[in-house]
Amino acid sequence: MNLEELKKEIPEIFEQVKNDVEEVISRHQSGYRLGLVSMGTEYKKYVGIILRDRRAGGIDITILINLDPINSYLLEKQPNKIVRAYTYHILLYGYLSSLVSYDGHICINIYDEPQCKKVTLEISKKIFKDPRHPAVILATKGTGASYFAYLPSSSVLKKGWHIEWIENFDKSSLNYFM
Repeated sequence: MNLEELKKEIPEIFEQVKNDVEEVISRHQSGYRLGLVSMGTEYKKYVGIILRDRRAGGIDITILINLDPINSYLLEKQPNKIVRAYTYHILLYGYLSSLVSYDGHICINIYDEPQCKKVTLEISKKIFKDPRHPAVILATKGTGASYFAYLPSSSVLKKGWHIEWIENFDKSSLNYFM
């Protein structure tokens, strides 16, 4: 699989993640954007960054996935099944770790880091059932990297990173009139 093929599959993988989360733990959230970015050495230990921006009536959530491990290891050396499982795992973890309770004034994460790892594993086991499935193995053993850094949007914009935005991401949440 090459990067262009993966970018086309990411929206479908995210829709599966959202459906699986809804099915297993009855949680749903919308308002997501996804970008792919080479984060260089400063953030090489992270699989991505999560940004939250307040807007009228809620928040917008941006997940930035670090392209460096995808380009240097996954796409070159792993079969498509592993690439898809990694993508599923990262999107599941990012989605769960960004779920918030919002009362109009304050956003509170529903899960902290240990809870997020536990729920990621629970969902992966229930959905894939086979303990040898790559997504279950990733949820059990981790990626070997830290998961997500949480930063304000302004700090990411100052870095001057080129972000490749994934079109039609979170498409089930898009309004027909947009």
